[in-house]
Amino acid sequence: DVIARIPGSDLHGQWVIRGNHHDAWVNGASDPLSGASPELEEARSFGELLKQGWRPRRTIIYCFWDGEEPALLGSTEWVEAHADELKQHAVAYFNSDGNGRGYLHVEGSHSLEHFTNGVAKDIEDPETKMSVWKREQLVDISKATTPEARTELRTRPDLRIGALGSGSDYTAFIDHVGVPSID
Repeated sequence: DVIARIPGSDLHGQWVIRGNHHDAWVNGASDPLSGASPELEEARSFGELLKQGWRPRRTIIYCFWDGEEPALLGSTEWVEAHADELKQHAVAYFNSDGNGRGYLHVEGSHSLEHFTNGVAKDIEDPETKMSVWKREQLVDISKATTPEARTELRTRPDLRIGALGSGSDYTAFIDHVGVPSID
């Protein structure tokens, strides 16, 4: 595992954790590199901001996990070793395993649903120039099978996010120590 910490300025006791694994079953172009590359670019960008004097309000912990493919080894052992600290300080865990081209797909703790929708409304889809939220809403409406489902999608202020199951590094965070998580 590779762990890096950016101390928060005034809410340093609140931890936002960002993770992705770096091991792969085979060549890994989709899983994990499509998720690892953006995480590394985020970390590099934060490094540039830190050089300019910027500080996040909350502490950000970047995690690059080993052993995800055989059994979620790196993240699970780290969570077990830091369980008491995580219960006290962790605000949320943001995981990426693999990212694909296309539409927004988020699963996570429903306490983070409104937050996720707010972020999605702020990000412009590079292909359509509409928000990624609006594009996902339109895709969901086109796939809806009943008039009631389409009406709900058109009138609901937030898109629903799917519930997390298991199978990636968020598992220990949400299931072992109860940290709200997004994948």
